[in-house]
Amino acid sequence: MNPGDRVPWRLILVLSLPTLALGVFIFSYVGWSLPRTYDSQRLHALADPGDVRGMAELLDREPGRLNQRNRIDMTPLHLAAYRGRAGSLDELIRHGADVNARWNMVSSDDGEWTALHVAAVYGDAACVRTLLRGGAEADARTKRGLTALDLARLHQNGEVVDDLFDAGKARAAGGHGPSP
Repeated sequence: MNPGDRVPWRLILVLSLPTLALGVFIFSYVGWSLPRTYDSQRLHALADPGDVRGMAELLDREPGRLNQRNRIDMTPLHLAAYRGRAGSLDELIRHGADVNARWNMVSSDDGEWTALHVAAVYGDAACVRTLLRGGAEADARTKRGLTALDLARLHQNGEVVDDLFDAGKARAAGGHGPSP
């Protein structure tokens, strides 16, 4: 073939078929499964940015999503604690989320973390208070035996340490943690 010659359409078709087949395979393997994956994690997608109204609407329609887990075993409550979304935590608790649900981290030999452990590590006092008011067990322990207070101390989260310490004293005296 010379540079000015036209490429026969049969050659284009023969060269395009493997590319087309690969594209169909990738789309069928990845693309068609994305809507199902997203659908099963819709509440997580709303809790992550703190879309409280969207969460409330979804939970009113589909309450079974409340304690669903994502690919890394987090509940929406764990994700909201991780992102520091006290409003999301409050809405999830209002709908009856399990505030003491355990999370087994995929990339760690530790596990059995509650949302309170997560909030304590990230130093979000508003989230810690919300979880304590919602009935989170301040003395729950991870696989390594650490409480939320231990983790807050380890990460030097002073305000959270104070809140958890006060919650421990209140529970020892027969109370239920901080008041609203």
